[in-house]
Amino acid sequence: MPNSFDFNFRPVSYFHNLNLEEKLESKIKGQIRGQLVTKNIHDGFVPPQLLNSEISDPLRMAQGALHPWMMGGEYLPSLLENEVEICRVVLKSTTMDVFSLRAQQHSELLKYRVVDEYGEADYLLPITESKTPLSMEDLIKNLNLCKEIHRDTGEENTYGGGGLVRSWVFQQFEFGDSEQEASNFVTVHSAFYKEIEDYYEEQKLIWYQEMKGGMDN
Repeated sequence: MPNSFDFNFRPVSYFHNLNLEEKLESKIKGQIRGQLVTKNIHDGFVPPQLLNSEISDPLRMAQGALHPWMMGGEYLPSLLENEVEICRVVLKSTTMDVFSLRAQQHSELLKYRVVDEYGEADYLLPITESKTPLSMEDLIKNLNLCKEIHRDTGEENTYGGGGLVRSWVFQQFEFGDSEQEASNFVTVHSAFYKEIEDYYEEQKLIWYQEMKGGMDN
């Protein structure tokens, strides 16, 4: 039976009265590094340099030499002043590519943007600003209706129906992946929206079945 999600859920703040996990997850760029830090921060020793939002070039290279996935997220643009990451889309590609949805405090407004690690595209969101943090429903709208515009041509990438998640399920479907393989390729994570990962775990399987049904017709 499908889960019942609270689409009206809205974090009180992205910046104030955060717990330790929220502070770390919303700042650390590296996907694997962030997971290791949050896993060990209460029970084990964590080298101080790993707690930073970004690490030095030599350390990035050393991590990448251990495994290409260790580079995932580390090459994202730096956070701006008064900016945090509120959600990310992670691909199990060769270097674990990451798309980062961020919120920046501008006086009385929160402004949103998406960045990736390559800088070859601009991302247009349906909701670019708000006075309060996004509801889970609005977060999903930003992820699903985000438009990717190639900077060199100005063309929109509508592959697989567009959006930051569905297009990757479609890519893996076209590659011939099974339902579970296609689903595992792309995951969604957030320090603030605890249900978002489970929501997309269900949604990816729904999309896959729609794609399969479309091919059978």
